[in-house]
Amino acid sequence: MGLWNWIKKNTATIVTTVAIGIATGGASLVIQAAAIGGAYLVGSAIDADRQQKEQEDKKIDLAGKAGEAVRGQVNDLQDRRNKVVQESEDLIKELQKHKGKLNDPNATPEEKDLAKKMIPIIQAQLDEKTRIITDYDKKIEDLLKNIPDGSEKKKGGLINLESMDPQTKLIMGAIIFLIIYFIFIKEKDN
Repeated sequence: MGLWNWIKKNTATIVTTVAIGIATGGASLVIQAAAIGGAYLVGSAIDADRQQKEQEDKKIDLAGKAGEAVRGQVNDLQDRRNKVVQESEDLIKELQKHKGKLNDPNATPEEKDLAKKMIPIIQAQLDEKTRIITDYDKKIEDLLKNIPDGSEKKKGGLINLESMDPQTKLIMGAIIFLIIYFIFIKEKDN
């Protein structure tokens, strides 16, 4: 099972190396070694890029699941917030009713006295509801900020040159140059 997994992980390396080995069949051992070494490096880079893409895809899938969880939390907070907003609206109506009693010339002194006592109580409840709504808004905003969106995914082709160190880039360039050089020399000799 270990050999099969190694073959699956290094498919591009194996195929590229074999193809270059066949293509340089009539060349000297130095040319074959340089070409096969270059093919090995290019194939390894392709395999590494494929493995990186698989890892990024897994991260994106996890981000999607995390996004769904965040969406559920946000919906729950929005429902709670809406309930508090409705309670606030009811308190505002009651506050307006009591303020109306204070200004109503037909209200009895007892009704005006009750209104004077109720207005600060209702205002305090309303202030508390406003604070709770603000807290819900902040929690929702924080959750939405932290949704993973996969924007950290690197862009690149088969070979990600940005992630390679300069020495590897130099070796790859030299090998590719040698392959091209020897292909043209071989054509001149024929």
